[in-house]
Amino acid sequence: MVEKLWGEHFFDPVGKKWQKEDKDANGSALKRGFVYFVLDPLKRLMEYIAQGETQKYTKMLSSFGVTLKEEEVSLYPKEQLFDYVMSKLVPLSSLLEVLIHHAPSPVVAQKNCVGHLYSGDMDDPWAVGIRECDPKGPLVLFITQFIEKEKTIYAVGRVFSGRISEGQNVKVLVPGTPQPVPINIKNISLDGNVRVPSVPAGHIVVFEAPTNVSINCTITDTETSIPRIINMRSVQKLISIGLSPKEPKELPKLIEATKRLTKLHSWSHFESLDTGEFLITSHNTQAINLSLKELGSLCPDIELLPFKPFPRYRETITASSDRNCFLKSPNKANSLWTSAEPLQLDFLQDIESGNLDVSNDLNNQSILEKKKLCSLLTSKYGWGMDEARKIWSFGPDESMYNVLVDNTKGVQYLNEIKDAVSRGFNWAAKEGVLCGEPVYGVKLKLNDVTLHHDAIHRGAGQIIPISRRVFYGSMYTANPALIEPILLIETCCAFQEMEKLSALLNFNRGYVFSEVPGNCNGEMLVSAYLPVSECYNFSSDFESSFSSDIVVEYQMDHWNVLTDPLNDHSFSNHLIKQIRRRKGWKTEIPP
Repeated sequence: MVEKLWGEHFFDPVGKKWQKEDKDANGSALKRGFVYFVLDPLKRLMEYIAQGETQKYTKMLSSFGVTLKEEEVSLYPKEQLFDYVMSKLVPLSSLLEVLIHHAPSPVVAQKNCVGHLYSGDMDDPWAVGIRECDPKGPLVLFITQFIEKEKTIYAVGRVFSGRISEGQNVKVLVPGTPQPVPINIKNISLDGNVRVPSVPAGHIVVFEAPTNVSINCTITDTETSIPRIINMRSVQKLISIGLSPKEPKELPKLIEATKRLTKLHSWSHFESLDTGEFLITSHNTQAINLSLKELGSLCPDIELLPFKPFPRYRETITASSDRNCFLKSPNKANSLWTSAEPLQLDFLQDIESGNLDVSNDLNNQSILEKKKLCSLLTSKYGWGMDEARKIWSFGPDESMYNVLVDNTKGVQYLNEIKDAVSRGFNWAAKEGVLCGEPVYGVKLKLNDVTLHHDAIHRGAGQIIPISRRVFYGSMYTANPALIEPILLIETCCAFQEMEKLSALLNFNRGYVFSEVPGNCNGEMLVSAYLPVSECYNFSSDFESSFSSDIVVEYQMDHWNVLTDPLNDHSFSNHLIKQIRRRKGWKTEIPP
C-alpha cells in the first residue's frame, strides 16, 4: 500500500479499490491515497484535540499504536498537545535515521542534478567532473556563504569536482564580471577548526576568504578555458534604504562595515550608485531592519542619518511599438532604426526560475550552445529562426530580462558597431525611460542602419548615445508602464481579529485571498498579497496592533503592472514623480 501513497493513485472508498482516474463511476471526485489515508486523518485528529473530544482522539490514537496517559494529557494545554502527539507519531530521531541511511551521497546526487548545477556544455570536462564527483577532475568549487571567526571572514563552499589544496593558485568567476580574478587559497579546513592540506570533490570546505570572493561565485583552477557560473538563485532586490553618516568623515568606515555585513549575510546587498547614493538592498523590510541592527553592532560609534526604506520598481512595455523609431548620430553621418515589443511571460518566468539559462557573453558561447538556445527559442517560445540566430545581447548585466536582436539585412560594417549598440542597449535597459528603473521583459530590435564609410566617424562615441536614445524612443512608443513587486504574506490570526487584519491590509493596498483553519487554538492561517511599497507601513502598523508573538512571513510572489504612467492624475504617474524627485531629476517625464 505504501507505494500507492505517491503519484497518480486515487482511492475509491465506496468500491474499496485503487484507480488511476480521479473520478469514480458516478463522476464524483476522488482523493489521492496520501490525502485520504494520511492528511485527512491527521486533520481530523487535530480537530478532535482542538475541540477537546478526548474519547475520539484517544480511540484514533490507539489505532495508530499510540497510547496517551492521563498525566500526559493534563500536562499539555490543547495548543501544545497536538505537537506532543505528533512527536510520538513521527519521532524526529527516526526521520534523522532515515536521512542518514537513505539520503544520496554526493557521488549519487551529482549524477542527477548536474544539469541544474552547471550551465555549460554537458560533455565538457567540468560537467563530466561534476557528474562523476571526480577528485581528479578540473576544480569546480561553489561559494554558498561566509562565516566570521575571531574577526576573520571564512568562505564556505562545496567542492563539486577536483580538489582544493592549501596554497593553491585558483581563479574566481564572479557573476556579472567578465574576467576571472586570481587568488591564493589559505587556511583550509572541513569545519572551520581542524586544518587539512586539501579537500576533494564531494565535501564542504572552509577557507580564509579574500576580499574579491563573494557568494554565488565559482572557483576553478583552469588555465585554458573558463567553466560557466553554476546556477544559484540570489535574493531579489525589492527594497532599499540609503546610508549616510551624520559626520561625513565616517563614510569610508561605514562603507567598509557595510561591505563586511553584506558578505556575511546573504539576505542583504550593498550598492554604490552612480548618483553617489550608498544603499543596503534586500527582499523585505524585516531583512532591512536586521541589516541595520547588525550594522549598528559592527560600528556602534557611527551615527546614521534617518532614511525611510523605498521599494525597487521596474519598467516594462505593454504593447509593440506603434512606429519604427529613427535617430541620427551627433555628426549626422550614422542612423539607427529600432522597435520594441514585449517578451512572453513564460520566457521571463523560465529565466527567473533558472529553467532557461541565458548568457550575456554570447561571443564566447560554443556552436553547440548557440544551436541549443536557438532551437529552444523557436520550439518552446515561438521565436522566428532569424531572430533566434541573431541575438546580440541579454541585459542589463546579471538580470538578463531583456533582449537585443539584430533584425537588419545586408548592412555594411554592422559588426563594427555591434559592441557599441549592445552597450547602448544595456544602458537603456539598466535605466528605463520613465524614471531610470531597470527594464523588464522587453525585446528591442535593430531594424536598419546606415553608417559612414570612414571608421573614425562611426566610433563608439557616436553610436552608444544614439543607441540608448533610440531604444528609449522605441519603449516610449510601446505603452511604457511601471511594475511594482507584490509580496505574498502569511500569518496566523485569531478568528475574532480577522476583520482588523483585513482592514489593515486594505488600508495598505493589500488584500486577503485565503483563510483556512490553522493550529489547534482556533487561529486562522491567512494568506494575502501586499505591495512592497506598503510593506514598511504595514509592518509598523501590524506590530502596534497585534501581539508581538504573531509572526508574519514575507515572500516575493509576482509583479503588478501599473498602467497609464503618462496621465498626470494616475497612481503610477505619482510614483514616477516620487522616484524622479528622489533621484534629483526633473519630475516631468521628458516627451
